[in-house]
Amino acid sequence: MIVSRHTKTLQVISTGLLMTVLAAGLQAESDPQGLYSARALLDAEVHFAAAPDSQPSRVADLLLGDDQRVHAIVVHSDSNVGQGGDALV
Repeated sequence: MIVSRHTKTLQVISTGLLMTVLAAGLQAESDPQGLYSARALLDAEVHFAAAPDSQPSRVADLLLGDDQRVHAIVVHSDSNVGQGGDALV
């Protein structure tokens, strides 16, 4: 009887701890972290609504202002977009 009571108490504590960890993890995913990596944006595919059948273009650079905010994105366009493979800002 003591073993089963001890086992039941452990199960309740383990379940409570698991729920707390899961809730904390979900909260951490939804809160802003404050720092973001531009690495994921560089070389990302860009699809133009004006040329939906063209090959995707790629993000080449991010232009930051004095306030350290992104002011423009430089995209190397595919030649089928109508820009002749130029860089678009």
